[in-house]
Amino acid sequence: MSDGDSSPRAGGGVRVLVSVAAFVVVVAGLNAAAPIVVPILAAIFLATITVPPIALLAARGLPTWLAALVVLLVMLGVLLGGSWALAGTATQFTADMPRYQQAIGDQINLLSNELRARGLGGVADRLPEILNTSMLFQAVGTMAGSIALLAKDLFFVLVATLFILAEVATLPTKARAAFGSDPGREGRLRGVVQSMQRYIFLKTQTSALTAILVFILLLVFGVPYAPALSLLAFGLNFVPIVGSIIASIPPLLLVLVDKGLGATIGLGLGYAVINVGIGNFIEPRLFGKSLGLSPLVVFLSLVIWGWILGPVGMFLSVPLTMFLKILVDEVDDLRWIGIMLGSSAGAKAEVNHDGTDGDASRRTR
Repeated sequence: MSDGDSSPRAGGGVRVLVSVAAFVVVVAGLNAAAPIVVPILAAIFLATITVPPIALLAARGLPTWLAALVVLLVMLGVLLGGSWALAGTATQFTADMPRYQQAIGDQINLLSNELRARGLGGVADRLPEILNTSMLFQAVGTMAGSIALLAKDLFFVLVATLFILAEVATLPTKARAAFGSDPGREGRLRGVVQSMQRYIFLKTQTSALTAILVFILLLVFGVPYAPALSLLAFGLNFVPIVGSIIASIPPLLLVLVDKGLGATIGLGLGYAVINVGIGNFIEPRLFGKSLGLSPLVVFLSLVIWGWILGPVGMFLSVPLTMFLKILVDEVDDLRWIGIMLGSSAGAKAEVNHDGTDGDASRRTR
């Protein structure tokens, strides 16, 4: 192999190593700065989803500053109302927690005895370790604590959102002055913002539908804390893949304690029908190919952003990954990352765009 052949490969390998090293440094920095980064990202997230209703009110004759204030006040009312409802339920649940933990422990002991009677003593001995309810309650407490910390920073988030909205009008002019006028790039950036807004809008609709159906299901089975549990289903539906599963665990445990195994299986089937129906049939029809992310990337983004930013990062994992993809698409040396993050349809379109499809490849051999 000649030096001319090896030099481009060596240069490409160096670029890959530098990109990976830079990625590791950025991830470590974000993880260390999470207490500061999370409120700022939350403000950017709120600003992104409030632009369409503000524009709608402004089109109806309201001054832009008044429209922004009205939208933020409505959002503040919704957040405070949800926090008040969850706080009241959390207080009541904390008082009842010893009874539920004892009852769940009794159910585990009954199941262990049943397994021993059937000759499965080894499984029975490990059952309390496998079904460790204290770890579950600790995990729920950790997530609630992270969300509570964000709620504590709510005033800062809203003020930052106001400043971001104030900059939105001048941002395109500043970007042109800094990076030059590029209609193609501006169109792509505008497209990704619109895709994020569409994703959030549609996800809010499907989450609301999930919460309504879960509320009806909980009423049918007589599960306590139905309003708070349906609100939990609404919020966790924004967490891809595992959010709906996590939301079903508390009501299943409550029904197991109060009504036994049969009712628990029935409630679990009800949750499965709701989650599978909305997640596998309704959402794909609504979202179509607007995400532009492969399912594997969605799952990995959930894990990575959750590790970097905590539970809040799990809620923002899809919008953050969509934004990251558009950023790396703008850098020639990093476009391969954007292609790997994208869906298979996007990769095929990229191949056809470059003119190196299968037929062309075969012609050059």
